[in-house]
Amino acid sequence: MSGEMHTDEFPAELESLRSRSLTPRQWFLDVCDGKFTDDDLNDDGNLFAAYYYDAPDVDPVSYIADYSYAFPDGESLYSVEDGWETYTMIQPILDRRYKDWLLTR
Repeated sequence: MSGEMHTDEFPAELESLRSRSLTPRQWFLDVCDGKFTDDDLNDDGNLFAAYYYDAPDVDPVSYIADYSYAFPDGESLYSVEDGWETYTMIQPILDRRYKDWLLTR
């Protein structure tokens, strides 16, 4: 779901993320300057993000609710450790939400 900006202007950095030589948070800070915008995703990615982030904190889905469920011991959403182990914990939830969203389109 990478935006054209990443595939065209940051292919080496994108490959570092894919090969896991850069952590997700470090990649986000380095490449996105800590800002997540619609340029970071392709059209489908933006539609999914709008659906998932804007969903209320109740069913059907909400990114914040899912994140809080996956990491209940954090003091805040920002206190979760940056690492691939963390990504591995949230990835199945994100994948399931994306697949569910595709079925509603």
